[in-house]
Amino acid sequence: MARLVDRQTLSERHYRSRILASAKDLSESAVMNSLQLFVWREVCRHLELRESAATIAALLHRELGVQALRIDRVHTDSVDTLYSSHGFLPSIVVNCDAAVRRELLQWSRGQAVQVNASSRRLSGLFPSYPDYRIASGPLIVDQTLQGVLHLVWPGDIDEASIVARSQWLLEPFAAAIANDHRLAQLNAMREAAEAERSR
Repeated sequence: MARLVDRQTLSERHYRSRILASAKDLSESAVMNSLQLFVWREVCRHLELRESAATIAALLHRELGVQALRIDRVHTDSVDTLYSSHGFLPSIVVNCDAAVRRELLQWSRGQAVQVNASSRRLSGLFPSYPDYRIASGPLIVDQTLQGVLHLVWPGDIDEASIVARSQWLLEPFAAAIANDHRLAQLNAMREAAEAERSR
């Protein structure tokens, strides 16, 4: 009888633990769904990337523990920083020769987040801090590399969790960098038209 009770107790404990684990998974899923909706709403509300990025950075810091984020814009022969939060990651302006450009494009082809992805050639583009994990992912617009997203995560979070929590951000931030580029083009066209009228 005692053995039967022990087995029943163990079975009940196992059942309860599975329920709690399922509830935790559902809770995390609900949080991630809410975060995704919020991020997309911010991207759609603001054409200028810096406006949406500041709000999103604060949210990711509060809800996921992201210490900082940086968004770099990729040009034909250079890379520069569009936005960096919290002053944690320094802004960059880096000229890229053909070899660096080729390796950067090669890295971006997987369209996937990588943790501590820097190499010797790309060391000037990818930040590195010993006590943190840096997740970096390509921002692809119309099948072209337009930017790079860097997220600074605490060093005690495992790599698989970081990738899972970072990958979904690539699409909205790619849309944000595309919006920012179109806004810059419109402003340049307006300034050119105003200059032409003032002649």
